[in-house]
Amino acid sequence: MYVIIHPIEPFGASIGTEIKFIWKGNQIYKVRCIIKENQNGRCYLKMTVL
Repeated sequence: MYVIIHPIEPFGASIGTEIKFIWKGNQIYKVRCIIKENQNGRCYLKMTVL
């Protein structure tokens, strides 16, 4: 299975945004989201939803 994340436009944390993606493969049974800063690898969000 692999995921393709559509381009993400810059946004403010107080406003929020939708992050759109598609996947090819089996049905999803859990979702893990990790948001990191590219330059230094700092993790801003790490969450798994079953």
